[in-house]
Amino acid sequence: MTYIPDSAVKFIFVHYSATYDDQVVTAADIERMHLKRGFNKIGYHAFIRRTGTVEPGRDMTRPGKVEQGAQVSGHNHHSVGVCFAGGLKRGHGVNKGFDTRTPEQTEALIAWIDAQLARFGGDGMDPAKGPLVVGHRDAKGAATQCPGFDVAPWWAEVQANRRAAKRPRIGLLAAIVNLLKGARA
Repeated sequence: MTYIPDSAVKFIFVHYSATYDDQVVTAADIERMHLKRGFNKIGYHAFIRRTGTVEPGRDMTRPGKVEQGAQVSGHNHHSVGVCFAGGLKRGHGVNKGFDTRTPEQTEALIAWIDAQLARFGGDGMDPAKGPLVVGHRDAKGAATQCPGFDVAPWWAEVQANRRAAKRPRIGLLAAIVNLLKGARA
C-alpha cells in the first residue's frame, strides 16, 4: 500500500458508481468491480449508499497520511475520492450520466466533505487554503460525465447557504425601531 501525506491532498473528487438509480449497490460491489479491473481493492476512500450510509474504502485512519486511491488517473497521488451509488437512469443508456443523489446521499456527501476539509484544511473552493472539491469530470484529461452534476458550483452554493444561515436576522419591527433610533441620533 502506498500512502500520501495529508499535505499532498489538493483535490477531493466526487464520483458516481455508474449504476442505475434503482439498484442497491454497496462498497463491496464496487470493490468487486474494481478487482475485476485489476485494482488491489476499491479505488475510493468512501462509498455512499442510496440510504446515505457511508462505507469506508481506502485507508484514511492513519494520522497525517491517507492511502493513495485509484480513482482519477494522473491525480491519485494528490487526491482523495468519494463515490455515491447511482448516476444512471434506465432507458437512457450507459453513456448518459445524471445527478441521481437521494437527499440522504447529498446530506452524507456534505458531511463527508466537511470531515475531509476539517482534516486537510480550507473550504473546498480556494486552492491556497486547502483541497478543491470537484467532480471526476473536472480532472484534466477526464473523458467522463461523472458524477452527473457540476460539483464546484454545487459546493459553492452549499458554502453560500451556510454563510447566509449564520447571518443574524432581525425582524421587520426590530429593523424599523433601529432605523427610527438612528434617525433620532
